[in-house]
Amino acid sequence: MGCPLLPAAASAWVRVVPAYFVLPAGICAVVSGTGALARMRDQAAADRHRARAGVTLGVLAIVVPLVAIGWAFSTLGHA
Repeated sequence: MGCPLLPAAASAWVRVVPAYFVLPAGICAVVSGTGALARMRDQAAADRHRARAGVTLGVLAIVVPLVAIGWAFSTLGHA
């Protein structure tokens, strides 16, 4: 969700900013993949694997950060 393996000399923004783009990218992947699947509905010969992969990866890009944030709040709440 970020770039924590970068050296300490790198700016904190460079290490953390990619985490802010995960959720919007996941939402875009789900929307565009669902739209592509809807356009392919009438085409029998269409290959739907890329659209399904986009939707699946988009859902993962949405769910994983939200679960991580929920876990962090839960863990910090017990501390």
